[in-house]
Amino acid sequence: MFMFSRYISDVAEKYTDKIILQVSKSCVSLYKYNFPQYTIYPDNMPVPESEYDYSTFFMVLPYNLSIDMNHISHSDGWLKVSDETVREKSNFDFLNTDKLKVGIYWQGNPSILKNRSVKLKYFTPLFDIDKIQIYSFQISTVDFESDDLKSQLPMIDLAPYIKNYEDTAAFLKNIDVLITIDTSIANLAGSMGIKTYMLLPYYPEWRWFNDTETTPWYDSVRIFKQKTPGDWSEVINRVKEKLI
Repeated sequence: MFMFSRYISDVAEKYTDKIILQVSKSCVSLYKYNFPQYTIYPDNMPVPESEYDYSTFFMVLPYNLSIDMNHISHSDGWLKVSDETVREKSNFDFLNTDKLKVGIYWQGNPSILKNRSVKLKYFTPLFDIDKIQIYSFQISTVDFESDDLKSQLPMIDLAPYIKNYEDTAAFLKNIDVLITIDTSIANLAGSMGIKTYMLLPYYPEWRWFNDTETTPWYDSVRIFKQKTPGDWSEVINRVKEKLI
């Protein structure tokens, strides 16, 4: 949804200015801010058929618009969050630091992201870098592998302060770089033009075209892809070299 929202303006220009967007309920406030001219429905509320003549999915918009995948447009950030919300988050004391502020997101739904999630233990080399402060953007129940590991890693948990994607977006604007697996927050950050290091498995999803360093989808995203299937240690070491 985040990735293909770049084409909403093209739909309006080519077909109609009357557009209804049905988005995840956790995204409603973010989309109302970005698209105030359109009607926004949460995904748990059906859109009355009398309100539209044609429906499609976000991911099908390139096909609807005859977009050439060799010439992907709008790669410089098209989603924003209000300055007021960003300032609200910036007031938290834990963001008041001279260190490089690094966000991490390492684990998604295991039934969907089995080969994309990374065990937290592989991130431990990053915690050895004195000049950075790490923030966890995980908002759902995650596997910390052990209580000892969780207590040993000095990261700040943002989950208590995030209730929707608008909050996530505001915190992203308050950090310097996001390190994440291939999941929704990677696309949100890319859609906002946030500096992002994305960790990809050896066999990634089709949308990344086997890219190894950059992606035409997002100017602000750098790819760190496994060179050997299952080897996340080497990937994290490359990320660490970028941060040092």
